Amino acid sequence: MYGHRHRHGRKLRHAIRPASIGPRRRAAALGALLALVTLPATACSSSDSAPRSKSPAPSATATRVPPATPAASAAPRTPEAHEPTPDLTPEKEAKVYTPADFCKNKDKLLEPAKRIVLSIANAGEKNGTMRTMGAAEPKLNCGPGVDNDGYFDTDVPLGPYYVADNVTVRLLTYDGATQRMELQSAGITTLADVVKACAAGATPAKPYTCGGNLFYATLDEKTGVVTHLTGIFQS
Repeated sequence: MYGHRHRHGRKLRHAIRPASIGPRRRAAALGALLALVTLPATACSSSDSAPRSKSPAPSATATRVPPATPAASAAPRTPEAHEPTPDLTPEKEAKVYTPADFCKNKDKLLEPAKRIVLSIANAGEKNGTMRTMGAAEPKLNCGPGVDNDGYFDTDVPLGPYYVADNVTVRLLTYDGATQRMELQSAGITTLADVVKACAAGATPAKPYTCGGNLFYATLDEKTGVVTHLTGIFQS
C-alpha cells in the first residue's frame, strides 16, 4: 500500500511542474512587457514632440497719442488804409456839407425828428417866453442829371420852429486869401442878421457868407425844439 502512494505522489509532482518556455515565446513576452512599461513614457514624450502653438499675442495696452500740434494761426490782418470815418454829428463835424453829401449819405445824415435840414426865412423873433423862427424842411432832389449832384427845393411853405435858449449856431464863413469856406460859431442874434441879409440878396458882415439859408438842424427828440444849427452851402 505504501508503495502505491509513493508512485502516485511522484506522478503528481511531475504533473504540476511548470512548463518550459521556448526562446521565441520568451522574447515575445519580454517585448510585450517592455511595451507596457514604456507606454507612459511614450505618451509623455509625444506631447513634447508635438508642434508648439504660437505664443499668445500680448494684450493691447493703452498708448497715449500725443495731441495734434495746433496749426499756426494766421497772421493778423493789417487794417487797410482808409480815410477816417467822419463824425456825422452836426455839432462836431467840421466839414461844410452840400446837398450832394446828403444825397450820398441820406440814410445816415437825416433822421426824422432828430436831424433834419431847415430852410430858414427869419430867425430869432421872441414869442412870449420862447424864441421862434420861420423855417421849413426843403425837399432833397438827387439822381443822375441833377444840378450839382443834388439840391434842396426851398420853395416850400414856412412854419414856426421853436429854438432853445442855449441853441448852438455855426455859420458859413469865407476866407478870400485861402479861398476856403469854413464854419464859425455865432449867436442867435448873428444868425438872424445873416439870414435877413442873405434873404434880401445882400452881403452879410464879414467873415460870414451866404449859402442859401440852409441849415443842418438837431432837434430835441421829445419836444422838437431846435438845439443846434450848422450852415449848409448850396450855390
